[in-house]
Amino acid sequence: MADQIISQKPKKNASVAPDATSETEFMAIVFPPNYKREYAYRGKIKSFSSQNTEGKFDILPEHENFVTMAHDKITMVDLAGKKIEFAIEKAVLEASNNLVKVFIEF
Repeated sequence: MADQIISQKPKKNASVAPDATSETEFMAIVFPPNYKREYAYRGKIKSFSSQNTEGKFDILPEHENFVTMAHDKITMVDLAGKKIEFAIEKAVLEASNNLVKVFIEF
């Protein structure tokens, strides 16, 4: 019996964030304190912007892993192109695996 070589495509990294489906979108989850639940957000977005002590920054799909303290405001653009903006005092922000998590403190 002859040996057979089976060609397989490499598997994608299993740690990729759920629902992050393309190179033009990624997920954002905003966690506000309990008394400001109206600021909670979870959804797919095209871009995320804010600022830290170094200045303004943007996060796009496939961004490098990134953790920072953000302040003043956060701005997201959803898949329909709608701008979603929250005024904040400060927040801890983590971007990794096509997912941005924002923990807001007002």
